[in-house]
Amino acid sequence: MSISAIEVYAVDVGSVAGDNFAWASTDAVGDDIDNLVGSITRDLENGKAIALGFECPLWLPISASPMSLTSARSGEHRSWSSGPGSCALTTGMVELVWILRELRRGTGREASVFLDWKRFQSATGPRLLLWEAYVTGVSKGSSHADDARIAVQAFQAALPSPESILTPSDVVFSIVGAALVHAGWSNDVGLLSKPCLVVKPAG
Repeated sequence: MSISAIEVYAVDVGSVAGDNFAWASTDAVGDDIDNLVGSITRDLENGKAIALGFECPLWLPISASPMSLTSARSGEHRSWSSGPGSCALTTGMVELVWILRELRRGTGREASVFLDWKRFQSATGPRLLLWEAYVTGVSKGSSHADDARIAVQAFQAALPSPESILTPSDVVFSIVGAALVHAGWSNDVGLLSKPCLVVKPAG
């Protein structure tokens, strides 16, 4: 699969009602969640490969030690359980499930979904790769749309072989895996322990 064949999307999670939600793709930007679903649906209907990122934690480590249960993930400069991280997690979780549910109701039954880059890359037909966008600190832009664009550019820059900047622990609770099960994309409970790719802008 050529790099140019991948349509990259990223979501900057936030209150839809409060105008704090934005998304970007390879060639578009918007702040309407319905338009995002419509754009991805059309791409899947056209048989495209979609890499869809969310700027919120999509998996969490489950430490053996209770003292480390809310500690940062390996490679994370600030813990996912801090104020910004926990807020993004809870907001993003419901938006993730809603988007996946709507895509499933549309053309999702014809598409395959992946959390693993190599399996996604080697597959054929309409398909969806879910990944986490890690846009924080000096990497952030001046608006939600900027952050979504920065995430898209970070994924594009990581091609052709994107690698996760965070190292999963031995035991992981996968928010994105749970979302896939809840939204009807899979009944594989093994997804509940599958991490996804985490991509960060260079620098």
